[in-house]
Amino acid sequence: MFEKIVLCLFYLRQMPSLEILGMLFGISKTEANDNFHY
Repeated sequence: MFEKIVLCLFYLRQMPSLEILGMLFGISKTEANDNFHY
């Protein structure tokens, strides 16, 4: 749960592409998208 919150905060602050966000957190682009929209 903590990682999902950090992922969302990082995305909102830096606005990287979801592909880069997934790479930074070691998950797929689709999973990064799903976590952000959850």
